[in-house]
Formats: sequence, structure tokens, C-alpha cells
Amino acid sequence: MAATVGEETDAAARVPLHMMFAFADRKDVTLMAIGSIAAIAKGVSAPLMALLFGDLVDAFAHSSRSSLLHAASKIAVNFLYLAIVTGASSFLQVSCWATTSERQVARIRTLHLKAILKQDMSFFDAQQSASTGQLVASMCADTVLIQEAIGQKAGRFVQLMSTFLIGFILALSRGWILTLVVMTSVPPMLIILLFLSRAMSALSARAQEANGEVGSVVEQTVGDIKTVASFGGESRAAEKYNNAIVAFYKSEVYMDAVLGCVGGFIQLVLFSSCGLAVWYGSTMIIKKGYSAGNVASVMTIIMNVTPALVQTLPCVRSMASGQAMAYRIFKTIHRLPKIDVDDERGLVLSKLRGDIELCGVSFSYPSRPEHPVLTGLSLRLLAGTATALVGRSGSGKSTVISLLHRFYEPDSGQVVLDGVDLRLLKLNWVRAQIGLVSQEPALFASTIRENLSYGKKDATEEEMRKALRLANASGFIDQLPEGLDTSVGEYAKHMSGGQKQRIAIARAILKDPKILILDEATSALDVESEKAVLGALEKIMVERTTIIVSHRLSTVRKADNVAVLHHGKLVEHGTHGELTSDANGEYSKLIRLQENVLQTGDLRDDIVTQHPQTTELDDKSSSTCPPSSAAENPSVDLFSPLLDEHEREDDVPAETSLKGLLGRLISRSDVLLIVVGCVASAARGVLLPAFGLAIACSISSFNEPPSVLPEYATFYATMFAALGAASVVISPVKQCIFGIAGARLVRHLRSYSFHKVVHQEIAWFDDPPNTSGAISARLTDDASSIKQVIGDALALVAEDTATLFAGLAISMATNWKLALIVSSFLPVVLLEGYAEMNLVSATFKAAKERYEEAGSIANDAISNIRTVASLCAQSKMVEIYERKCLALKAHGIRQGITRAMGYGLSTMLVNCFHGACFFFGAQLVYHGRATIDQVFTVYLALSIAGSSVSQSCFQTTSLLTKAMEGARSMARIIGRESKIDAGSMMGMTLQPQALTGEMRLKNTVALVGKSGSGKSTVLALLQRFYDPDHGTVTLDGVDLRSFKVSWLRQQMGLVAQEPVLFDDTIWANITYGAPAGVSTPWEEVVAAAELAGAHGFISSLPCGYDTRVGARGVRLSGGQKQRVAIARVALRDPRVVLLDEATSALDTQSERAVLRGVLARLVTGGRRTCVVVAHRLATVVGADKIAVLKDGVIAEQGRHDDLMRHSGGIYASIVAAS
Repeated sequence: MAATVGEETDAAARVPLHMMFAFADRKDVTLMAIGSIAAIAKGVSAPLMALLFGDLVDAFAHSSRSSLLHAASKIAVNFLYLAIVTGASSFLQVSCWATTSERQVARIRTLHLKAILKQDMSFFDAQQSASTGQLVASMCADTVLIQEAIGQKAGRFVQLMSTFLIGFILALSRGWILTLVVMTSVPPMLIILLFLSRAMSALSARAQEANGEVGSVVEQTVGDIKTVASFGGESRAAEKYNNAIVAFYKSEVYMDAVLGCVGGFIQLVLFSSCGLAVWYGSTMIIKKGYSAGNVASVMTIIMNVTPALVQTLPCVRSMASGQAMAYRIFKTIHRLPKIDVDDERGLVLSKLRGDIELCGVSFSYPSRPEHPVLTGLSLRLLAGTATALVGRSGSGKSTVISLLHRFYEPDSGQVVLDGVDLRLLKLNWVRAQIGLVSQEPALFASTIRENLSYGKKDATEEEMRKALRLANASGFIDQLPEGLDTSVGEYAKHMSGGQKQRIAIARAILKDPKILILDEATSALDVESEKAVLGALEKIMVERTTIIVSHRLSTVRKADNVAVLHHGKLVEHGTHGELTSDANGEYSKLIRLQENVLQTGDLRDDIVTQHPQTTELDDKSSSTCPPSSAAENPSVDLFSPLLDEHEREDDVPAETSLKGLLGRLISRSDVLLIVVGCVASAARGVLLPAFGLAIACSISSFNEPPSVLPEYATFYATMFAALGAASVVISPVKQCIFGIAGARLVRHLRSYSFHKVVHQEIAWFDDPPNTSGAISARLTDDASSIKQVIGDALALVAEDTATLFAGLAISMATNWKLALIVSSFLPVVLLEGYAEMNLVSATFKAAKERYEEAGSIANDAISNIRTVASLCAQSKMVEIYERKCLALKAHGIRQGITRAMGYGLSTMLVNCFHGACFFFGAQLVYHGRATIDQVFTVYLALSIAGSSVSQSCFQTTSLLTKAMEGARSMARIIGRESKIDAGSMMGMTLQPQALTGEMRLKNTVALVGKSGSGKSTVLALLQRFYDPDHGTVTLDGVDLRSFKVSWLRQQMGLVAQEPVLFDDTIWANITYGAPAGVSTPWEEVVAAAELAGAHGFISSLPCGYDTRVGARGVRLSGGQKQRVAIARVALRDPRVVLLDEATSALDTQSERAVLRGVLARLVTGGRRTCVVVAHRLATVVGADKIAVLKDGVIAEQGRHDDLMRHSGGIYASIVAAS
């Protein structure tokens, strides 16, 4: 299979039909066999019914009145037997194919995620595969198409083809010459179907690719919603989303246009073939002695087998889409990574010492092969020792860690562990020996307990508690209402940076690795927490090989060895004492730089002394919250976003009906389109009863004398051709109009819904159901379900309604008594369809919720792929995902069986209808109240109408069920009013000069305190991400809630501890700081980058500012991302600067440059207020005011010198601890 898929060309872009069933097991094969046999039995029923009809025609023509009743009764009983067999076979067909498709797709989904998670990092670095949204979209939307193709459509295709093939054989048995002549229409149909298959495959692949891009936009926007909101990026995100759905919209319209044209031409061929049968059949009656029954049987069989061929169109379209999607998914499933985590052939060392050596290693990332990161690096790390990797941002430190994990292979040279090349060792075993605490720790969207279990699967609660105490994390966890069972949220958004890092450290402690890697492991911790954690880490570092990557040189002083990297080369190596003895060495220069930064006066001169000094933060705050009373009278409950999360519930509006949602979104032009489409559908619906009337009249003409028979035959043959020509015009019009209306509805619905999503308050995204994966699934699947109401269900209802009324009109005009008797069966069919819809609805809602949960799990795993790989957690993530898929499978099977029961009952009733029509018709003929011609006319008119009603009930049931559930889901989004809406025009604004004069912009305020004390929450409240539960936050004495939200955030610029970059170019990420819709000159962007110290490394990249950074900036180092984020704020030129550990990811030299450059310019000149959150005291000692937070309240405040006079104070103790 791997070879087969791998050898497929991109132009073909689909797997062979049989390969879609590659993941079926024996039980699936058995189910498919039973389902196929049942489908064949169901397919045979239509030709057999045609044979019975032919027998009835001969019986009516040649029997006496007394024998007619007996013959008709016998045929009616045969129809009853046929109805029972058909009902049973219909049930088996639908239930077996539904069950096997659910089983196979659950397996495909699981294998797809498993294959993605086992890929090497070059797979994720690749341009088309780096987007998490695209990968998750493939796992969701693409597998739905595969399921439809290998389930309902496959069974339907077998049924229709059996109808065609067996009907052809039976027709040959009744009149082989006539059959062969009439079947000359088949080759044109096959040519048309071949064209359709190829066109649909290409267009479907294009549509799904566009849909994947749409999913990527949702994942990036919702996953990083705080960054989007902070920079006022809601309109830009909406614009990007709208541009992405345009391509999808066009592909959908093209597919409908092709389908409409093809359908019209096929109906032309169908109707013309019946005309040919009438004309040539009359010749056979005259010259070959054919009976009217033989010609009627052949005609009726042709009338069944040729529509069967036409009805394969949706099946062909679905299977073509399934083949295209299977190509994409199976290609990933069978992709053999260069570094295979499942490879069991590697060596496992009986006893690992932990000696690590890099021998002449050169490396460049696969996505940027022209840009070397490491050049001939040779470095030895002795077992049981601690080695510190020091160097500027981008010098290659993190790359060394990636090579040790075998995320990549070196281009040349070797990475050796205990004398053995890493490539010879079993990969999972190697990674199991390594414990990593990274600069940006990743937690999964589950509970704290489950996150810790990734370090040790069978860890007891006592072991977890011990690890948390060592990581200094037990304190804040014990304060949470649910303790260890607290959900951390998607991307751990419910946790502060320090809290996340301490949980990650506890997870590494539980892993108990032989090799410990600390990549800026304490950068997010306050001084006191860092000291406690470092003390714990020193204990577990004993007898372990430890690699420390840090910009804080005080952290690496105790290392046994220090390796200094510069531009991917080892420039110095030795102990701290040895390296500092060389005054001109690179390490000594870094030491001096940091010592200079630590000097209070230096920083004061850089940042705060360029304006008059003040000891007052604000007159009001000073009087309200003096040090002695701050803890007693907090003005804001800082912990409310975290602690009260489970106590708050959104005000969800009442569920909106499908009718109400469509009424809100459909414009007048759309209504006009739909009206025209309904007229076209009704016209197409009238063609079928007219077609039945023409057949009845032509059959009656077969009993005319030979002298006039050719004249009648020519007339009716011409009528058939005219009906086909009308279909050529009507079908494309109907399909295109409903296609355009449906696609426009989807575009409007998805666009409006996404607009509402991005303008929701941040607290809404904190709720577990509102993850990026779940929202993406809702916007895609629910909108598509609603679109099917316009594109498929409404057209079908309009067409079948016209068919029903036209059939009733013809039958009533012909013989009202017989029409009333026979039509009494139609309400039974309608009631059955209504009952089926109610039965299906109950299971669909539960299955839909689990479908969204499964998408969220996949999104979580792929977004944090490096952490998953480092923890060897692939199998666990797949196991969790598989459990969700199994729940989906169970609900899907129940739903399939429910639908099968409805389908079986429906088909049985329809066949009973046929028998009843003949039986009661014979009774009326026997009593002289109807003629034979009238019986045929009523039967054919109502049989076509009855068949349409039955099909409409069955097909629209699932469409309407899904649409109503989708409407309720979308209505919760569209109908929900955001509590803090950045898109609202309400609220006041201030003129720049007024803002400058009133805000006391001469202040630099530093927030200090332990991790989790509420510092970052203050910044969130300042930006109105949340509103306080109690108290007020004011600006110039005005409650923030009185200001226009977008204006308020535009005055602020945030540099976060974990900077978020979007999957775009560096240029786009920097200009994200500019107001939306404003063109930024090249010079301003470069100037901002120079201020942030980023221009140098950007210019060294092959594509410069056009370099794509990858999902969440994965292609840049932590320091490079931070500098791009700072450049973004510098370009924004805000009035209020918010620095949340803004330089934690920078090396000493870069930090100094940034402090002297962008930060100094941002907060000086009397133009701005700066709020600094930092654990490095060097960053805050020069602030005009320092506020010390403890447990969510201000415990102390004042200037550095003032606070240091209180020797027993919290701030003084923090300084002493540092």
C-alpha cells in the first residue's frame, strides 16, 4: 500500500477505488459482503417488478373479465412477497454498510493521528504541513468524506449497478433485439460519468485544500486569541478568514455547475432511450411478433436501469471525493519518516552512563538548507556532570537539544551517547532517558493530574505531590477549587507562565531521567520560586548528565562545565573560573554585560531618568492602597478569572430555529435566487409525471392496429425527446442556482459566525467547549449541514412536491376513484419519514459533541508535537483519541441502524403500494368502473410520485436533522452577545493630547511577586480581557468599561513572556502591531526591528523579512521570537507599554540592547506609562513605583529604595534571595 500511494502522481491525487477499503478487517469484509448481497437483492427488486408489470399488461390485454381478477390477484401477492424481501434487504444494506464505514473510519482517524505524531520534525517544518489547522481539518472533514464514500454511497452504488446489470440481463430475456438497440444509450452515459468522476475528483481536492486553509486560520486565531485581541487583530483575522473561504466557495459552485450539466445530459439520454424503445418496440410488434407485455417489460426495465445509472452520479461524486481525500490521508499514514519513533530495531544499552559527544556536527534546518545553524561543532558532555550552554539568541543552543532528542539528523558528523551513534539506538528508549523542561513549556488541554502522568504513567498521588513540592507548585495548586483535577485549558491558557513552568518541572521530575535538559527552565519564575526550584533541581541533578541552557549567568555558575556557542560554533569550553580568567574571552564579555545590567543606576539612566522623578504612582491609588492597608482593601479581585471559572456560566441565548437562522442570513437577492431555483426544480419535477403519462399512453398504443401503430410510436418518441431536451435546460439552471445560493449561504454564515467568534470576550474561550479545534469543526461542519438544506434538501423538496402534485393531478383527472384508493398509501410513507427524523436526531447530537472533542484532542497533540515526542507520549495521545473515536463509532452505528429500519420500512411500503394499485385497479376494471388504459395511467403517475416522496423522506431526514442541530450550534455563536466586544462602537475615547496630559505618563510601574500572585492578571484586566468581579479599573479616573474597547487596546502594547507569532512572514508579524488597514512603510518596519535587535538575524536569513516563521513561530528560536514580538510593539507606538517578562527569552547582550533601545524609547520622553512584570530585579529596580503582589492583593508599594528600607518586608526578602 505504501508503495502504491507513494507512486501516485500529484496530478492524479487519488487512490484506486479498492484502496479506500485498505483498513477493513475480517469483520468489515463480512459486513461489506452481507451489505453487498443485500444491496444486490434490493437492486434486483426493480427489474423483477418490471417483469411483473409486463405480465400484468399481457393479462389485461388477453384475459377475460373473470380471469383478469384471478391473474391480477396473483401478481399482487407476488408484489407483497417482493415487498417483504425488499424491506429486509434494504435494512441489511444500510445497517451493514453504516456499521462497517463507522468501524473503518474510526480506524483511519486513529491511524492518521498516529502517523502524524510519529513523523519527524521536518514534516511539520514543511510549508504545507506546518499548519495545525490544516492537519486537524484533514482528520475531521476529510474522513467524513471517506466515510460517506465507503459507507452509504458504496452500498448504494452496488444496489444501483445490480439494478442496471441484472435488469439488462432480464430485458435481454424478454426481447434481446429491442434491448440491444435501446442499450446503445449506455456508452454515452458512461462517457459522461467518466468525465464527471475526473472533474469531481479535481474540484473536490481543490475544495478540501481550501477548507484546510480556512481551518488553519481558525486554529491560529482562536488558539492565540489574547494576542489577536491585544493588537486589535479581530478585523484582520476576519478578513483573512473571508479570503480563505472564497476559494472554497468557488470550488463548491463549480462542482454544482458540473453536476447540473451532466445530470441534464444524462436525463436527455434516458428519455431519448425510452423514445427509442417505443419507436423500435412498435416495429418489433409488427415484424417479430413481440407482445405488448414484452415491450412493456423491456421499457419498464429500461426505465428503471437507466435512472439507476443516473443515480450513481452522487455516488460517483462522493467516491471521487473520498478517493481524493484518501490520497491525502493515506499518504500521511504510509509516509515513512526519516527518523521513525516506532522503529524497534535500535540498540538498548543495558546500563546508561550518560556520556554525550557531538563530533564535527554541522546542521541546517530542512526548511532553510541554505542557512547553517551549526558548523563543525564538537563538544563532549561527561556523564554525571552539569554542562551549561551559553551564547546569544540564535547561536545554536536549542538546536543542540533538538539533535540530542533526534528531532533532526545532523547533515554531517555524529551525536554519540556512551560511545554509540544515536542513529543506532532505539529512538523511544533514547527519548525516555531524557527529561526536558523548555523555555516555553507545553501543557495539554486536560487536568493537572493528567499532565503530570505524562512524566510517569503509573505515578501515585503521593509521587505527584512530592514532585509538585520539589517544583514549588503545590502551594498554588492546593488553592485551586479542584486541585490536581483542575483543567489547564487549551494551550494552558488558565495558567500563568510561572505556574505552567512549575508543572512542567514537576512532570520532568516524575520522569526521573538519566539526562536532564533545562532550557531556560526557570525563566518564568520569580526569584523566590527560582531559588527553591533550583535547589530541588540540584538534588535531582546528582549522578545525572545535565544540560543547562540559560541567559541568566548566575544560573550556570555552579555548572561543572560551560560551553560558549557563537554562530553555531564552540568558541570556549571550560569551568566558570577558567573562562572568567580570560578577560577578553566571549564568556567574560557576557559576564560583564550582565553585571552592567544589574547596576541600578545604569538601568535607571536608560529607562526612567530621562523625565522628572516621582515617588507617586497615582494620587488616588496611593491614598486608596497604602502599604499597610493594601491587603485589607483590594480594589480588584485578581484571581477571579482563574478561581471563579467553574462558578461562572455564560448567558447562552435560547436556541434559534433553522428557519430563524436562515431568515437572518439570507438576503433578498438570495431569496430571488432560491425562488428561481424552486421554479426550476418544480419544472424538473413535472417532467417525471409527464414522462410516466407518456409511457402509459405509449403502452396503450401497442394494442392499436398495425396500420396506425407507427404513427403513434413516432409521436410518443418525439415527446420523450422533447422532455429530455427540456431537462438539458432545466437541470443545469436548477443545480447552479441552488449551488450558488447554498455556497453564498455558507460563505455568509461562516464569515458572520467567525466575526462573532473573534469578538467574544476572552473568558468565553476559556470554556473547554470553545477550543480552536471545536470551533473550527463547528464553523465547517455545521455550516455545511445548513448549506445542504439549500443546496440539496430544498431542491429535492421542491422537485418532489411538484412531482407529487402533478402525479396526483394526472391520476385524479384519469380516474379519481382509483386515484383516491391508491394515494391513501402516501401519508403512511410521509409519517414513516417523520418518525425516522425524530429517531435519528437523538443520536446525532451526542455523536456531534464527541466529534468536536476528538478534533480538540488531535489539535492539542499536533500543536504540542515537540513535547509529545520528548515525552514519548504518542501512544498515550493516540489512545485518548481512539477512545473518543470509539464513542463516535458506537453512536454512528446506532444512528445507522435507526436509519436502516426507516429505509427498510419505507421501501416495503412502496412495494406494497405497487401491488395495491394493480389489485384495486383490477377490481375496478372487473366491475366496469375503470379501463385498462386508466389503470396504467394512474399506476405510472402515482408510482413515480410515490417513489419520489419515499426518496425525499429518506434523503431529507438526515439532511434536516444535521441542519437543525447545526443551526442550534451556530445560533449559540451568532446569537451570543460578547460581554466585552472590541467590535462595538459604544464607549468614549480621548484625544492624544488629553491622554498625555491626564494619565501621569511619567511613571514606570513594576509588578513583583511570586508566580501566580496575580501580576499577569492585572495586565489582562488593564486590556479588558476580563472585567473585575468587584471594584473598578480606571484610566484618567474613568472606569475602563466606559471606554471603547478597541480604542483602549490600541493605546496599549503588550510584550508577553511567551510571544505568539502567526504562521506568516516576519514582515507580516511585525506589521501586525500597526492599525488594521494601515500601510506601513519599509523604513518604519526596519527601524522597529533595529530597535528590538532583530534586524541583524532577519537580514541573515535567505528570505529576510519574507521568511515564514511557521505555526506559532516554530522556525525561530525563543530569543528571535521575542525580538520580533518587541519589534511589533515598537511599531505600534503605544501610549501604555505592558511588559510581561519581555526579555526573559533574551541573552544578556540582547537584553541589554533591547533595554537600552526599544524599551527605553517606548517609556521615556514623558509620553508613556510602562507597566513591567519581571522576575529579574535588574529590570525593575529603576521603576518609579514597585507594587508587590501577594495572593492577589497589593502587599507593598513604593520605590526600590523605599521598599528596601523595610528589612523585614516582602520585597526586601525577594531582593535578598536573589
